[in-house]
Amino acid sequence: MPYRLGSIELVCPACRGELEWRASQIHGDGTLACAPCERSYPVVLGIPDLRIFPDPYISIEGDQLKGRMLASRFDDVDLEGMARTYYHITPETPAPDVELNIRRMKNAEKRAAATLDAWDHLFGRVEGDCLVDIGCGTAPLLLAAHARFRSLVGVDVSFRWLVIAKRRLADAGISIPLVAACGEALPFREGFADVATMDSYLEITKDPQGAAEEAARVLRPGGRLLVTTPNKFSLGPDPHIGLPGGGFLPAGLVNAIAKLRMARPPLRRLMTARSLRRLLRGVGLREVRVELPPISEAQLAAVEGTGRTAATMYNRLRTTPLARQALFVVGPMLHASARHP
Repeated sequence: MPYRLGSIELVCPACRGELEWRASQIHGDGTLACAPCERSYPVVLGIPDLRIFPDPYISIEGDQLKGRMLASRFDDVDLEGMARTYYHITPETPAPDVELNIRRMKNAEKRAAATLDAWDHLFGRVEGDCLVDIGCGTAPLLLAAHARFRSLVGVDVSFRWLVIAKRRLADAGISIPLVAACGEALPFREGFADVATMDSYLEITKDPQGAAEEAARVLRPGGRLLVTTPNKFSLGPDPHIGLPGGGFLPAGLVNAIAKLRMARPPLRRLMTARSLRRLLRGVGLREVRVELPPISEAQLAAVEGTGRTAATMYNRLRTTPLARQALFVVGPMLHASARHP
C-alpha cells in the first residue's frame, strides 16, 4: 500500500519507490522505509523527514533537535510565542533582527494573500485540485490558498520552520500536510499536482535549476508553476542584508556586511527577469511569463515617508510602457508563471 499523509501519497525522494511505515515507540514517531533503495526516513513530530541533504544553515540532527524543543511549547504558546521560543534557542541571531523577523513572520499571512491576489491579477485565478508549496516556510501561502484547493501540501528543507508552520495552521484551525524535503528531490510522483508555488524560494535553494526541474516533474500536463523572487538589480532594500542595491555588490562584500551586523552571510542566487525566463524555459516549461507585481494596499500601509512615496510611484510607473521596461531591471520583485506542456 502506498504511504499517504492525508490525501497526499509520498514516495522515496531518491528512487521514487513506495514507502513502508514502520512504527517506533520513541516519541510516538516512526520510520518510512524504501525497499528498492534500502533508504529509511524518520517521521518526527508527525512530519516525515524525507530530506536527502540538510538545510545549509544547520545539520539534520540539529534541525530536528530545535524542532523538538519548539514542539515542547506547542500547546502553551501561539505563533508569536513559538517564534520567540525559536530565537531564544538561536542566540546567534542579532537582537534587532529578532524583532524584525518576528514582525515579518506575523505579517506573512497578509503578504501571502497579496501575492495570491497579484498572481490572480497577472496570470489568472489560482485554484485547482492539488497545490504543492515548495519552500513553504511557516505556511502563510498555504493558509492563504487553502480554500481554493481540494488538497494542499507544504514542503520545506527546514524542519524547525515546519513545526512553526504547524502552529500557524493550528491557530487558524486548519490541518495541511507538511513534509521536510529538498526542492531538488521532491517525494511525490510525476504529475500529482496541478499548481506548484515557489514564493521567495528559488533564489535561496541549493540548485535552482534542479528545483525548477522537480517542480515541472510533479506538475500535471497543463499545470502551472508560480514564482516570486527578488529582482537581482533592484534599487530597493536588499532582501537579506537590507542595503539598497545589494544585488549589485559582489558576494564577498555582501557576506562581509552580514558579518559586521553579526548575521549569517546569505546563501543565494538572485535572478534578473531574463535569467528567470531562461531558467523556466530551460526545464521544459511553456507559456513562461515574467511580470512586475503591484505593491498592495496592505504593503503600502506598512511603510512610511520616502519608502511609501517610492512604492506609490512604482505602482503608477509599472503600467507605463517606457517606465515598465526600466522597472524590469531595477524593480523590487519579479513574479512568474509557466505551464507544464
